[in-house]
Amino acid sequence: MKKTIESLFKLPSMSNSYFAAGGKGMSREITRIDILETPYPEVEKFLEPNEFIFTSFWNSKNDKEARIKLVESMILNKCAGIGIMPGTNLNGLIDDEILRLGNEHSFPVIYIDSSVRWSDIIKEFYDISNIDNKFSTSEFSKLLFYIEKFNNYKDIKILTDELALLLQMPTIIMIKNNFYFSEFRSSEYVTEKVISKINIVRSSGNYPYNTGIVIYYDKFQYILAFYGTNSVFATIIDKDQVDGLKENMYYGIAPFIVAQIDKLQEESQRKYPAKHIDNNDRYYFFFIRKESIHKVVSPLKNKYAIYRINEDKNYVVCLINSESLNRGNIYSEYSRIIDATKPECFVFSDLAFNLNSIGTFTDTINLLINDLFFLKGIFTFSEISIIYMLTTTPYTYRSSICKHYSQLLSDERDPLFLETLRLFIVLKSINNVSELLDVHTNTVKYRILKAINPDMFYTTNITTDIWNLDLLIPLEMLNIED
Repeated sequence: MKKTIESLFKLPSMSNSYFAAGGKGMSREITRIDILETPYPEVEKFLEPNEFIFTSFWNSKNDKEARIKLVESMILNKCAGIGIMPGTNLNGLIDDEILRLGNEHSFPVIYIDSSVRWSDIIKEFYDISNIDNKFSTSEFSKLLFYIEKFNNYKDIKILTDELALLLQMPTIIMIKNNFYFSEFRSSEYVTEKVISKINIVRSSGNYPYNTGIVIYYDKFQYILAFYGTNSVFATIIDKDQVDGLKENMYYGIAPFIVAQIDKLQEESQRKYPAKHIDNNDRYYFFFIRKESIHKVVSPLKNKYAIYRINEDKNYVVCLINSESLNRGNIYSEYSRIIDATKPECFVFSDLAFNLNSIGTFTDTINLLINDLFFLKGIFTFSEISIIYMLTTTPYTYRSSICKHYSQLLSDERDPLFLETLRLFIVLKSINNVSELLDVHTNTVKYRILKAINPDMFYTTNITTDIWNLDLLIPLEMLNIED
């Protein structure tokens, strides 16, 4: 079965991607995919028909003409399409000229989310290519559906049962030390014996990764197992009833399944509750981003619960039990943390939440953080979504809004004064800002008055007279533009 642009959207790593232009080219065939490293025009001689290229345009982020010329050349060379990750180097925007070329020539231009790793896309694409050769069209469609469902709901038991029905073979999935057995033909073997056999090989460490291992079970059956970094995907084969086609299908999908399970395990390792976290309690949470984040974690874990850590993206999320610290003291505590860790970016909650809500909030941060690496300073969690939405607003519209509202601000634009004003607008309290920034309340008032345009405000009481929402927009906008 030939691979098309549509095939890309069936890859787990592409779940947050979409057509930015050229949607009519969805059926274009892909014979190879590649990552753009060589800039235009040098890359032109390497372009091939039906090649799909992924790029963040890091090598031409300051050369718009080169980006446009590359796409024009790809169209002339009958390439399949281009996947662009604009969040890193292009302020989240794909050039209008490229979008226009895509639509004019039915040339697919796909927006790639910044959280995607190129290596994941390439591996998944070629893994699925190998699987595809061993499946009928309907079987292959079912497999992709099962994988998509698994990536959405993370239910290993359901995946185990669905793969068993697809293969018509009993299946076993192990992640870390947990085993999941399919219901299909489960009465034909003893689960404890299977676990023991798989663990004997695993404990020896004497096996190649992502390669099938045949393990003797009894004189009638053997176990066929694929070992990943932290996972195993296995089945049980009857020696006298070997179905070569089904066994071949198992060999085709096993490396891909193991990779997906390992990926889930890697994600879960970045989010772990400390022993003293109670599901019934409520917690304040704070986020720190800083280079070499592991150096920050060591002193933090002695006092705070580490909820999530991501060393790839250099951030950690910690919890403070509301029982141990009331809301009146939380800003002073945040101030001490900021002073001790010197973070590049510090995001905090001004209310205490249960763990389910915190899980949702931190998932949001993890999703958005790749597009907000430029953020530096102190922010409340509620601001993050606003800033992200502003980054995705078209530049001309964003510029118009900023120009309109910036008249409310002083011409000095001192970053310290602006940050103090922004935090006051969000927290709505001089005292809270004073504690958070560890400065006197009179200093906070002075900074606020210096930050606003005196011609636009005649105020004797800054806590009630400032137009909060009108001011917040340009202040958040300045975080993006700077």
